[in-house]
Order: sequence, then C-alpha cells, then structure tokens
Amino acid sequence: NRLVAHIAVDELTNRLVVGAKNRLLVFSPDLKGPLVESIKKPTKDQSEFCRIDKNISCENYNKILLFGERGNSTALLACGTGAFKPHGGWLRPSDLEPLSPVFAAEEIVSPNPNSSAVAAFSPYDKSVYAGVTLPEYSAFVRLKPDGNYQTTFLRNDLKDHIHPRSRFVSAFRFDQWMYVV
Repeated sequence: NRLVAHIAVDELTNRLVVGAKNRLLVFSPDLKGPLVESIKKPTKDQSEFCRIDKNISCENYNKILLFGERGNSTALLACGTGAFKPHGGWLRPSDLEPLSPVFAAEEIVSPNPNSSAVAAFSPYDKSVYAGVTLPEYSAFVRLKPDGNYQTTFLRNDLKDHIHPRSRFVSAFRFDQWMYVV
C-alpha cells in the first residue's frame, strides 16, 4: 500500500529518491534496499478533517519531488497533500532531514490526492516552476528562493480553450527556459 507518486535522481550521487504515500525512500545506485526511509504521515493538526469526515483520505500523497540548490548545496524539495493541508520542505538528500522549516504549500500542491502537480528547478534564478491542477482552475506557479510565490491562474471554465479534465503531466528545463506541459 505504498502508492509511488514521484521519482527523482540526485545527479551528484546517482541516488534514487522515491516519493510514495506517507513515505520518502532513498536508494543507492544499485537499488539494493532503501538506504533511508522517512515516514511522512500527516500531523495530528493536519488530520483535523479526518475526525470530522471519515470518508476523507487522511494520508500524505507526495505531489512534488525534485532536486534543487539551497545555498551552496543540493537539496531535495518534497511537497505533499498533508491530509488536506498541503505542505513542503527542503530536505538533505543523504538522510532526509529538514534543511528549513516546513512551509504551507497550497500554492503549488492541491489538497486533493487526485489532482496533478509537476515542477522543475531552474538553476538560473534558483526558483521552482510548477503547474498545479485543481477542480476549479489550473495555475502556473513560481516559488522564488525567498519563499514567495508568483502565480498565473488558468480558468477551467473556458471550455472552448481548456479541456475541463486537462492535467499537467511534466515540467522540465531546457537551457535557460522552463516548460510546464
């Protein structure tokens, strides 16, 4: 019951990081057992909705997992649904320990486990560029190095221009340009 959502590779160490339901796992290049496994279940505060409505899935589904730069070192950005209170954080790749405080991530991750979110890191401006799809709208988001967001909303009610079930499927960098498709 470990629904795999995202996979990222550390280009410096060739370690593989897997984002799954309630877990992050780090594997060596030979893929022999996880080197590190971190349980990332929602906190008691985050799972407040579970006590109100038993039909809500109170799990933490990984939605964004990528490597980027924090200061002079490589860090791992992991963001999840957090039982309907999305959150994210920059982690040290070797042991998955936090490098900074956990932050609210409603701008780049939907609380809905069935929504889509994709992201890529830009080494040019040290920002994370993401595309997130919610039932009411879709958005392109830039998470700046200082933690602030810059958001452009796309309305899903424009049925002639955007399919109502459209989802972002990939984000990548090519030279100095960022693409979210």
